[in-house]
Amino acid sequence: MAVLLRVDVDNPYGHSNRYLTLLNYLSNKWRRFPKIEAMGYLWHLRKFVDDINDRGIKATFFFRRVTVPKNLDPFTDHELALHADETDTLEHLKRELSQVSAMCGRKLNGFSKHGSGTRKLASWHTTEYEPEKYLKWAALEGLKYFSGNGENPNEQMKFVNDVRFYPSAFWIDQEYRAEHFTVNWLANECQKRDIVVLIHPFTWAVNHQVRGDWEKIVNKVNNFKLFSF
Repeated sequence: MAVLLRVDVDNPYGHSNRYLTLLNYLSNKWRRFPKIEAMGYLWHLRKFVDDINDRGIKATFFFRRVTVPKNLDPFTDHELALHADETDTLEHLKRELSQVSAMCGRKLNGFSKHGSGTRKLASWHTTEYEPEKYLKWAALEGLKYFSGNGENPNEQMKFVNDVRFYPSAFWIDQEYRAEHFTVNWLANECQKRDIVVLIHPFTWAVNHQVRGDWEKIVNKVNNFKLFSF
């Protein structure tokens, strides 16, 4: 049994200062906005993947179209998946899946949803969060799994139309995690079953609580595996 480390790459530039906040806004306004590393594009992701590579930790990275890195060499030993924006129709999801797959240079076996139905996060973003619909579409497209945005990690994986559905995750960010779901709880529970642990590279880079709990998890958990095991 293990931790399935889900890395949602939400922010092209992040918002740690006004300059990066503006670039992040423009990237979410115009999908073809330049991806310029010298200007701060995915600076947080590069630091995070270097960190887990140094530790030998495997992860599944969920990319939006605007957050696929130009250099994918650091991700060779990891799994890549879709962090879907346009989920209003099957055709839009298929297009997004095809585009991100082409950008990643490999077949994608699963996806998650960007946002949980509360805010519009890009000009093309579908706000609604409808996992039952996504599971039907995943089966039609031959995908292996859908990782949901629920915040109750007691919910266990189940099969829906031969698609593995992980309804919830252990969110490292305490804003989305009940107090009784501690790192010690996670360390004990993942010895009994697989648990999705969700982290965002940007919050890891700037949030002391997230960074601190990440270090605790790394010290207590010794088995990380990919979604497509």
